[in-house]
Amino acid sequence: MNSEDIAADLLKDAETYVHTPATYTELEPYKSSILLLRAKYASYEIIVERLNKHGIKVSETSLRRFCRRYNREIAQLRRSSTSKSRESTPADSPSLPLSLPTTSAPSTSTSNSGIRDLRGKV
Repeated sequence: MNSEDIAADLLKDAETYVHTPATYTELEPYKSSILLLRAKYASYEIIVERLNKHGIKVSETSLRRFCRRYNREIAQLRRSSTSKSRESTPADSPSLPLSLPTTSAPSTSTSNSGIRDLRGKV
């Protein structure tokens, strides 16, 4: 094939080319579910597996781009879910102590130079 034939084939391909929309636009109907999964810290891999299981073919890269568009909404969902979980925690449930138990600190000695020695007794 000479260069003129190649140029003609490329021109033909360019004229018949039809752009397909980005894959992440196909995810719009499932936006709320996807964003909720991300708000619950589900990995992209797990979300892709679940979508594929339901017949929705998408790559991790496309899902990542889709989620990046809605990063603020994901953060908002995370904040609202943590505040709801704090409100719904019963008073009798075990929780972290308000103050940590005190432990004895290593002995500190100060030499004439004013530098603290944290190694304790040497």
